[in-house]
Amino acid sequence: RVAYLLEHGVSPENILLVTFTNKAAKEMLGRIEGLLGHAPRGFWGGTFHHVGHALLRRYGSRIGIAPNFTILDAEDNRELIKTIMGEQGITTKRDDKTFPNPDVVENLISFAESSVRGLPELIEEWMPKRAALITPDILRVASAYEQKKQERNVVSFDDLLSLWLRL
Repeated sequence: RVAYLLEHGVSPENILLVTFTNKAAKEMLGRIEGLLGHAPRGFWGGTFHHVGHALLRRYGSRIGIAPNFTILDAEDNRELIKTIMGEQGITTKRDDKTFPNPDVVENLISFAESSVRGLPELIEEWMPKRAALITPDILRVASAYEQKKQERNVVSFDDLLSLWLRL
């Protein structure tokens, strides 16, 4: 496909090559190098997260993201959710034992962001018997989570995609 585009006059700077895994990205760019006979110049290529990361570093200020942001790893992300829950007095050890643990809350927030679906809708879908009781607290946690990420100039891996979409 790239060979076809190049043969028909498309500039390499106008070609974006994305895939899901680092291994596939390396293979894809290696094939381009083999096709051209030299390292590709001008192509944009890599994983979706890599391209999102590069674009946010370059243009994120247009949507309020400082270019020197830090990316939270999975453990840091869960710890931030856990901290927020603690600050808000939300515990999974309540007498009614209905509130989900921080991992589940983080998964709900992540899935809502990644699937571009509403958090209340997902809570209703995933936990229909508890939704009415837990939705307000989860929404408070999600709101505080976004606020803390902004204050700390950090983004999650999900943000690399959703903020790229917003950009």
